[in-house]
Amino acid sequence: MRIKRNPNPPRRCIFCGGTPISKEHIWPAWMRPYLPAGQFAQFIRSSDLRGPIPQLRAGPLNRKGDGRSQKLKVVCRPCNNNWMSILQDRTKATLVPLLLNDIQEICEPEHELLATWATMFTMVYETCQPNPMQTATTGTQRSLFKAEQKPPQHWIFWCAPHDGVSCPIFHTGFGSVRRLADPETVEPGKASLTTCAVGAISLAIFGVNSEYGFQAFSDAISMLVEQAGFVRLWPSLGRNISVIDRRISPLSSRELGQIHYALRAFIEREVAVSRARRSPANNGDL
Repeated sequence: MRIKRNPNPPRRCIFCGGTPISKEHIWPAWMRPYLPAGQFAQFIRSSDLRGPIPQLRAGPLNRKGDGRSQKLKVVCRPCNNNWMSILQDRTKATLVPLLLNDIQEICEPEHELLATWATMFTMVYETCQPNPMQTATTGTQRSLFKAEQKPPQHWIFWCAPHDGVSCPIFHTGFGSVRRLADPETVEPGKASLTTCAVGAISLAIFGVNSEYGFQAFSDAISMLVEQAGFVRLWPSLGRNISVIDRRISPLSSRELGQIHYALRAFIEREVAVSRARRSPANNGDL
């Protein structure tokens, strides 16, 4: 007699937990005419930082094809067709000039809107992690983002000029890191680092799920990002930000990747040093 296997449970929306799941473009469909054709550089790395060497693993986007049309099945139709679509439409007026390399400054009122769009992009993209447990943002963070549609607390966004030749994406999720967690809670510390580019703008995004972890890394990360030529986008500095600065050469895809790897190495090194200073009685926990 053949034993029937229980069917796999249906996938649920990362924002609301609902079903059915629909396919969401990594880059929204309306952007396609503005983006360069080709297979863009997309690199995602999961790292819990407890092993000696964090491993790079292949995720669902490690496949051939035009980067402009890649999709992920992680959000439900109501979210995709309603509030997410509305947010895309609200951001078009800011993003289109960036895509066309036809903008000198990002006005101060646009900072929060662009950071909100970048949050949605990051939360969708990070589901490429081959191990769902290493996804950096928590369910609570995603639910709160859906409700408020504002940049999350303990996230920082920076921007810099980009050469517009390609649309690279580099993402690292850091999970289960005790140094990032509040000592008074048992919730694991999680953080994410994303650098990407679209049109004339490069974005760097660093987020943590706790105040304790944010204080541990935010100042040093900010200094390193800004030394690389980025300007803080959000929390806003209260002034317009120059996107096209003739004194600064726009970043290339290669340079953006190098910046990401340097920031990632810094975080890994700092956690490793912290682990080495701990008592052996802690069994090497971070």
